[in-house]
Amino acid sequence: MFKEFRLLATFSLKDRKYIAPFKEILCYTFEEINKEDILAKKVSEEALDKIAIKLDRLEERFVFEEISKEQYNRFRQKLEKEKAEKEQELHQNSFESSNLEKSIDKALEYASNLPLLWESGDIETKRKLQYMVFPDGIEYDFKK
Repeated sequence: MFKEFRLLATFSLKDRKYIAPFKEILCYTFEEINKEDILAKKVSEEALDKIAIKLDRLEERFVFEEISKEQYNRFRQKLEKEKAEKEQELHQNSFESSNLEKSIDKALEYASNLPLLWESGDIETKRKLQYMVFPDGIEYDFKK
């Protein structure tokens, strides 16, 4: 029991004064690594906004009889198809920066309390912690 406690203590964020700067570094690093996804999401959202404007304008023109029902249906189908494609792109590039800070806060909270979480947790909690800290698993040396 004490071996696990000492091992996890080496991975813990011991001094709380380092949490704020570490959080800032983590946010910056994550955003830099995901810069392309963030940009792709922004482009998709802007394209969706433009399509919504076009759909509104199309409907307005139809209501004021500037275009026929056939024209309205044809262009509406085209715009709806574009909208579905952009929504699919947006779903694939689903980067949520609003959840980033919450996730980093939670990770830092765990990192500050790893030994305590291990000691007080049940077997499932310990498995989750082990996977979180050692995602590739732990190798054992049976000779030692």
